[in-house]
Order: sequence, then C-alpha cells, then structure tokens
Amino acid sequence: QHASAYDGVPKIFVDLALLEGQHAKEKYLEKGSNSQRIKLVGIPKFDPYFGKINENHQIQRLGFCTNRSMDFQETKETLTYIRQEFPNLKIILRPHPTAEPSGKYAQIIQQLGLAYSNANKEPAFLFLQDVDVVISGNSSILLEAAILNVVPIYIFSDNTKRFYSHDRFDKYDY
Repeated sequence: QHASAYDGVPKIFVDLALLEGQHAKEKYLEKGSNSQRIKLVGIPKFDPYFGKINENHQIQRLGFCTNRSMDFQETKETLTYIRQEFPNLKIILRPHPTAEPSGKYAQIIQQLGLAYSNANKEPAFLFLQDVDVVISGNSSILLEAAILNVVPIYIFSDNTKRFYSHDRFDKYDY
C-alpha cells in the first residue's frame, strides 16, 4: 500500500494484499475484494523511525508538500507570505513525486531561499524527521506527519483542483 486508501480504490485481484490498517481493508472490501486475500501489517515503513518521533516544542523547520491538486500561484503566494513573516524559519519544499514537473518550483526555491526535498529519492519518514510542521493539501503525508508528532496543517482553497469525487476536505476519511 503506497498511501492511504480512499473511495476510488479498485477491487483487489492479486493473491494477497498487505494493507496498513482496518480503514484500508474496509475501503477494499466495499469494492468487492475478498477478505481472505487481505492481511493487515500496520505501517512497516514507520518501524525504522519509531525512535525518532519529534519532541520539539517550537517550530524551527517547516515542510511544505505540494500535490497536483494545489494551485501553483497560491502555493507561491503562501510560501512568500511565510518567508516574509518568518524570515529565519527553515522551509523545505517537497513537491509530490509524480505530480510536479521537474523544475516547476526552481525559481521559488531560489527566490525564497528554500531547501528542497526530492520525494523520488527521500522517503517521507526521512523528510519528516527534518521538520516540526507540515503544510499540505489532501495527502497521506499529513497522516505520516502526525505519526511522527510533526504538526500536520491541511491547506485548501476554492482554487484547489479536484481529480476524484472525494470529500474536498478529507480525501482519505481521516
């Protein structure tokens, strides 16, 4: 399982599906999947990071994760505002690995002095070790942040694009 399951998941046709939890199991069963082909395994990708749960009491490092639903101009304006209000805050921009064309944010990164996290090379939990708060649109990175005690902040506006018929405030039924 790559991310949290949502209403649009397909029926499972493989011999065995290893899912992260009851919520995912229920979503696949709703689509007619065979419960005998599903095994719950927790979140194994979290195991190596269990001892690295964030214990900071102040925000020193902010992660901003984008996805293809988020409006580019609003993202730029939000990052500019955060940089102006908190000039010494370390800000790490992490575009979604499949949704962002290469170099789309290069100018913003340079102009605002942001750090960059390459989601194609850096696992989510490794990125989350380096931040105290994460701002993102509808993304399972918010759940992963909460697991590591990184404050998750959901951002949504009228310009957010919808690609699925999910609840605009909660794609994953959190």
